[in-house]
Amino acid sequence: MNRCWLVVLLCGLAACASKQPLVGVSFDPLEPFPERASWRFDPTANVLPDDPRIRSLDLGPMLEQAITAELGAHGYTPAGSQVADYVVSYELSLTTRVRPETSISVASLSLLLRDAKTRRRVWIAFVQTQVDVRRSPEQRRENIRAVVAEMLANFPPPRES
Repeated sequence: MNRCWLVVLLCGLAACASKQPLVGVSFDPLEPFPERASWRFDPTANVLPDDPRIRSLDLGPMLEQAITAELGAHGYTPAGSQVADYVVSYELSLTTRVRPETSISVASLSLLLRDAKTRRRVWIAFVQTQVDVRRSPEQRRENIRAVVAEMLANFPPPRES
């Protein structure tokens, strides 16, 4: 029974319910975030739940596409083979909250930028939202894009004057 529930739950992992996600952002106020910079993913630091059913949902590529698009919209471009200014990583987890009448699935996503030279954390955003297991892959992709856009809405942080 638990495995069956887990399969159903994971099928809708990244699809957000109608409730607004809870988003938080923190950054180093001394970091001089430029208007334009280069970045690259750190695939060794990216974390998805270790379950083959989640891997089959292609959430990693969906997240990376959304992050790439949003960072690009804010003037940050992939470094390609060049040296990057920043290193980006993400972590996704899923929990189930059991209540007397129902259970609620909650996805948590964090997005981290490190200075590529010093490896110092300079910016982090995190979001927590309910997951609706009835969403299609297209709806899941769109919901991931919307959540990542909300996480990066005020990026880069304004410079202190």
